Amino acid sequence: MLITILRFSLLLFILYGWSKTYTYSFSLPHHLSYVFSMATLTLILYAGSLLGVMTGTALLLSIVGFVLGIYHSLRQKKTVMPRFYTLFFILYTLILGSTLLQTSLVHYDNFSHWGTIVKFFYTEGRLATPADALIEFYSYPVGSSLFVYFSTFVTGYSEQAMLLGQFLIILSALYSFFAVVRDLNRRLIISVIFLFFGLFNYYNIAIRIDNLLVDFLLPLITLAGIAGIYRLRKTPFKMSLYTLVIGGFLGIIKNNGLFFVALLVVYAIITVSRNKTSATLTKKINYSLSMIIGSVTPFLLWLNHLNQFPAQSKHGVNVNAYQSIFEGKNEEVIGQITDAFLDTVLSVSTPSTQGLLLGLIIVVVSSIVLKTMSGKKNSFITLGFTLTIITLTYYLGIYFMFLFSMPIEEAIILAGFERYTSSLVIFNLGTIMFTLVIEWDRAFYIQDIARRDSRGFKSVRMKMIYQYTTLLVTGSAFLFILSENNGMIYTLSTYDRTIQGQVKNIVDERFELSTDRYLVVSTNEEDVNNYLIAVVGRFYLYSPYVDGREAFDMNGDDFISLISGYDTIVVLDSHQTFKQLAEEEFNQSLDPGQYRVSELIKQD
Repeated sequence: MLITILRFSLLLFILYGWSKTYTYSFSLPHHLSYVFSMATLTLILYAGSLLGVMTGTALLLSIVGFVLGIYHSLRQKKTVMPRFYTLFFILYTLILGSTLLQTSLVHYDNFSHWGTIVKFFYTEGRLATPADALIEFYSYPVGSSLFVYFSTFVTGYSEQAMLLGQFLIILSALYSFFAVVRDLNRRLIISVIFLFFGLFNYYNIAIRIDNLLVDFLLPLITLAGIAGIYRLRKTPFKMSLYTLVIGGFLGIIKNNGLFFVALLVVYAIITVSRNKTSATLTKKINYSLSMIIGSVTPFLLWLNHLNQFPAQSKHGVNVNAYQSIFEGKNEEVIGQITDAFLDTVLSVSTPSTQGLLLGLIIVVVSSIVLKTMSGKKNSFITLGFTLTIITLTYYLGIYFMFLFSMPIEEAIILAGFERYTSSLVIFNLGTIMFTLVIEWDRAFYIQDIARRDSRGFKSVRMKMIYQYTTLLVTGSAFLFILSENNGMIYTLSTYDRTIQGQVKNIVDERFELSTDRYLVVSTNEEDVNNYLIAVVGRFYLYSPYVDGREAFDMNGDDFISLISGYDTIVVLDSHQTFKQLAEEEFNQSLDPGQYRVSELIKQD
């Protein structure tokens, strides 16, 4: 563990070097520099990967970042006492980070793709192609996976290194939210932001942060982009550069990331068009075009990369494949999907629907309260209408996804619905949070920040309300954070009883691609049938030829014929039928463990 912490500290030092360079060289606010540096590093690594020099690019970025870290450390002249928000953010990081430091991968999709692709990058140092049978979804964009790979490149490979690498992306996005705060000394405003952090974690419950799935990243990176656009709104050149980098990174995280790229770019263009200080009409048009082109170029380069291969994997961007899937659904199936979709969306028991309703309540109540207390107009009603249009568009897109790009058996049960919708819920809550923070600050009795102190309240009563509200919100935020952490700790405590834990404890994890055939024996029929055992086995045994099996109702000849088709048998638990057949045919009791088939047959 100590070595892991030291190597992870090296990664932080490298990122510190890059982020400080953007802060000093480009006068980028330090709240934005971390997410900007991670996006930039990923895009540079992405370019190197497309050119076939992934490992060399990662090495160059590490060396340069380390040198920059030394340079900025030496020029650091004074130490600034951390403020309330910094201390709370550090606490947030330490609580969740310390748990991730002990956590292993658990989610199915980590093994079917996200963890496997990072491991592939680490061992092979290149992008996957259709020839790599281990990587079924080679057409998935690789954005965040490349940064997670960079983390393992610096710290050494481990599941914890992957999870902490992803956590760094999350933290950098969350830290950028403070860029919208005009007065960082207002503890109530800071507490509200942390309360929303807790809400984000709550509505991300379908996947949590103890995995490598990207549905949580999409809204957070988008919100980080919006925070930067708002902060840099008076410097259109800097804002445009920030937008196209964040947008470019966002576009290669996942295919549906383009929806969030569009939201980001539209907001940036509106912001540029409203600039009345230094931008002429020609400049505004140029800025707008540069943001559009810069944001979509990385994704277009990915499509160009995929065009080198005529075959497309599942979920690839392929119009013919979409048409084929849709034509396979008759009118009855489409009706079933539509009914299930509407029932789920309109049900108050659906978590994502609850999140949308919560956002609506916050918008309405905040608008009324602020109008009553300050007597000033606010932008909540406009925000409510905007989010309604965005929500309807996004949900319509999800509905079409079930129709056009998802197999019938998955579409009928709305597979992954909560994962997909949680992204929008978090985005909505984040934009509401920004508006709340901005409007709340405008409603304060004293607008001159320099004059705000303990006496800067309209009355003693207002001061007491402020203090008690701050205490309540801070406590609630802390409870949300502890709840998320306790959920991860519970998952950690049950890990050894999961299929993932069983496989990891029995097999020796491999790091060289293999063509050996493995049969994994388990009494867990459900996890055999849903292919969890197969995908977990593929990840650890690093071979595309792994099968899980529970049924062994057969005679001795059929048993020998089955076993002979594999190189190794992995027994996860005490399977009585399998054990009895093995004793009869091999005169050996096969307890949980690994067995070479050649050795078993030789003994026979």
